Amino acid sequence: MTSARGGDEALTLLRHQTPDVLITDLIMPGMSGFELIARVRKSPDQYERRTAVVVCTGYLDLQEAARRAGCDAYLTKPFDPDQVITTVASVTRQAG
Repeated sequence: MTSARGGDEALTLLRHQTPDVLITDLIMPGMSGFELIARVRKSPDQYERRTAVVVCTGYLDLQEAARRAGCDAYLTKPFDPDQVITTVASVTRQAG
């Protein structure tokens, strides 16, 4: 597992590796989660292998916008750790 402190750092890491799943919030300092998702989806690497994107956020009303941006699953805080595990397993099965 690799972590990033924000969208810019995440994109830098993604240039060197293609994870099965990217978990992000939507509201972050600097680059928003929406922009991060859009940039990941436009990445040439995504044509070969699609990274699933899971949004974990405290905003209930942004689910439709996040789905339009390209997320595969949307979890609202607070969430149960088992829910995250189940969601990640589900989106990786769908992507693979």
